[in-house]
Amino acid sequence: MVIRAALGGGAAIAEDLQFLEGVGSSIAPCGLRLYPQSDPETPTAGKVTLHVAQTVGVDGDVVEPEDVGLIQSLYEESKDPDPPTAWIMRPGLYAVLANRRADAVAAGDKKGVFLFPMIRDQVASTQKGLSGVKAVTTVQLSRNDVKGSASNLHVLLYGNFNRVLIGRSGAMELAASEHIKFLQDRTVLRAIVRSDMGLEHEQSFVITRNLRQV
Repeated sequence: MVIRAALGGGAAIAEDLQFLEGVGSSIAPCGLRLYPQSDPETPTAGKVTLHVAQTVGVDGDVVEPEDVGLIQSLYEESKDPDPPTAWIMRPGLYAVLANRRADAVAAGDKKGVFLFPMIRDQVASTQKGLSGVKAVTTVQLSRNDVKGSASNLHVLLYGNFNRVLIGRSGAMELAASEHIKFLQDRTVLRAIVRSDMGLEHEQSFVITRNLRQV
């Protein structure tokens, strides 16, 4: 049971990575991050909505507090009858948003009020949130967008993740062999999971790309 649980956990991690980042092929689905995207700020049938951050830079853009409301408004224009379920971002980007403060006495002192709409006791907990919607942080989402001379830029996802349809064929298939590593006195275990992913309603997702962690 311990081994089965470990292999199942590994399979789940591999699925998450493919469903977020996969380039797509005849044997693997395209990840959400690489789905066809609309023109900026223009929800379009069959495409994930692209939002460009308010502060645009040569070497990457910066998420500003007003971007939160703009992203949420783009979701509302998707005509999804259900509410959004989550933000997805890397931990470092969430920490930057949670800690962003206005200036107070002197320009650049960053001692004023916190700028992003978060419940402050959630910031350090496992129940993270942003503007009343759950925030999920994961290193499965890559940090390799490229703009200008920067090649380590973030992606921010928002939407109704109940619209991600996941299909599986049967259960996890386990097999063991004592022959492959017989001379080393080892048993080799193999786990196979057959699954697929697709978006039920592409407009139910908003993506913001090329984000600097500042």
